[in-house]
Amino acid sequence: MTQFSSLEQMTNMSQSFQRFMDSQSMSPLIQYSGMIGKEVSYPVYDQETGLLNRTETDVVLSVNQNGGETYLELQSGKKISVEEITKVSEVNDKSNSVVEEG
Repeated sequence: MTQFSSLEQMTNMSQSFQRFMDSQSMSPLIQYSGMIGKEVSYPVYDQETGLLNRTETDVVLSVNQNGGETYLELQSGKKISVEEITKVSEVNDKSNSVVEEG
């Protein structure tokens, strides 16, 4: 009886671990889809100096993948890599495209 109980516990642990592994291997497209409708902030660099010029904030309209990279399409029409995001928040009542001086 003890062996059966141990075998059942090991089977349950194996199934739980498999579910965990499946959830970790979700497509980035699925992982980032929760950002749709959220407000994101990202840095904008000066093209000449490469230094931080400002931080912009915009609302995510969609998520897409291209060449193994995941991108966010923003309300302003811009497309940015998810790697560029510095902040994610709920949309507030003020203007959707806010520029913060850096």
